[in-house]
Amino acid sequence: MQDVPSPTRSEMSYLLEGAHNPSGMEASCALLETQTRWSEPWLLLLGCTPQTDLRLMLHPLMDMCKRHAPVAVVLTEPQFGRYPGVPCDDIEAVMVEHGVHATVKFSQPEMAVDWIESEAHGARTVLCIGSLYLQGNVLSALNADSDEGLAIVAKE
Repeated sequence: MQDVPSPTRSEMSYLLEGAHNPSGMEASCALLETQTRWSEPWLLLLGCTPQTDLRLMLHPLMDMCKRHAPVAVVLTEPQFGRYPGVPCDDIEAVMVEHGVHATVKFSQPEMAVDWIESEAHGARTVLCIGSLYLQGNVLSALNADSDEGLAIVAKE
């Protein structure tokens, strides 16, 4: 998990989490649920690569969304990975089974980040979860992929 500040909104940050398979999503959501930030407005940014069982992978995240409803759900398709991103419509079909609906869908992560940065949704945290490639796409879109921006800093 990596917190990256928004380049344009001082009150908002992106929490990047590479939960890219069912066991990773289950573990990530269990850890996320222990955080208090979900009581404040938050936004879900989701995109993944092909899964053997997309329903199984998304189940813990959809449960979290039902317990702590996001102010918006943004779907996108990770770029430049070994496999093409899962189409937004396929992800949305599984989400709808859980009663969660997409606010907007973008084929390009950069367009999703542009929308998040420009819209008046009020989110303080953007949970960007799914493909590791998506995390790289978002870091690039936020101009946070420099050597300095990616340096590991030990917690004090």
